[in-house]
Amino acid sequence: MSTKDFTSDPKSREEFLAQFEDTTTEITVMIRWSWEKGNGPFLKVGNESLVYADYLNPWFATEEYPFGRGGQIWWFGKRRVLGYKYPPQLKRNHCYKLRVRRCKTSESTFYLEDVIERDTDASKDESIYEIVKQRMLGRYTGDPEELLFYNIESVDMSKQKNVGGVGLSSGSAYFCAIRKAGSDKPVRADGGVLIPADDKDFAKNKGIKLKAGKVYRVMARHIDEEDLNVYALEEFLEKEVDDKELAELGKKALEPVQYVVDGIGEFTISRENQSLLARGIISRDKANGCDEITINMECDSDDPTRADKSAEVLHRIFDDIEATERKIFGAIADAVTDKDGNIEIWSGDSPNISREVFMKRLSIIVINIDGSGAELFIDLDDMFTDHAYTVYMDSDGNVRAGDLVG
Repeated sequence: MSTKDFTSDPKSREEFLAQFEDTTTEITVMIRWSWEKGNGPFLKVGNESLVYADYLNPWFATEEYPFGRGGQIWWFGKRRVLGYKYPPQLKRNHCYKLRVRRCKTSESTFYLEDVIERDTDASKDESIYEIVKQRMLGRYTGDPEELLFYNIESVDMSKQKNVGGVGLSSGSAYFCAIRKAGSDKPVRADGGVLIPADDKDFAKNKGIKLKAGKVYRVMARHIDEEDLNVYALEEFLEKEVDDKELAELGKKALEPVQYVVDGIGEFTISRENQSLLARGIISRDKANGCDEITINMECDSDDPTRADKSAEVLHRIFDDIEATERKIFGAIADAVTDKDGNIEIWSGDSPNISREVFMKRLSIIVINIDGSGAELFIDLDDMFTDHAYTVYMDSDGNVRAGDLVG
């Protein structure tokens, strides 16, 4: 819905109230801002003030809105001389259950009819938990399936906490090998099982404790991206399962693996912070600049012992490295060259150098690759103190300059 028709500067009380629905509803919110001493007065409409407070829904938090989506609650009140000037007083960072009327043109704007409950403990409201659970697990659309996995990191869900005591968080169990129900053989697979958690334990997961190097049996739903080995826990079925074949495969999966990219070099596939990467160093014979490039390649989701998709991007870079460097360094030069064709640097005898001189001083130092492309870090030979520059290349070889980093 659009808020373009909503006005907070009405000519009359009737005009303002006409913007809200006739029916009321109950909402639970956390107040983010409300009037306090030192703030200016609110707009007068007739002999009343048009008052508002800002709110958040922290139990509706997302990556984009880590404190939840918010909005405004409005009401009319007569300004008091003594005490709180614009009752009812809604205190910042307190939760309230309110009876409101929703704005006709904005889902996040309400008119206050009544304060039903003050200092509401939203963490006790199982209906809020269910709403948040549906939002959190909305992408896990697969049917529940039985899964055995080799756990690679200890998990203690009793230590999982939610900011403010409301809403839903999650822990994760990471695996490197799995066996699905009915399968004759376990398979190598890197991924994880998301475990919902809440402070009141509506999810019934607070008692889950997992040990590294053990096999566990769960019912779980797969995420809606086929190439990701990510699941959400539905039910914990059995701990420390005696599946020797799966355990042996899991132990072997944690051992480093050598991986060769023909014509370029040898890499070691190993795990770091739950990421499985093929890492290596490629030497360059350069008269100037850095002579080694650190390579980090994402492994294939269907075979973690290889990084073939990333290797295709690596070949695009190194099969004609001189041409690649001209393209990459040219993109950086384009980004920092002024209208007169000069580049202003931060150090050296002259503040300005030509494009050609600038490009000769650049060197690739790090390349991070996945199947979709590469992020390259370029050494600037101290021309911008200790900063580097990023460049992004897609799988087709198209490049764009990023920015200074460091």
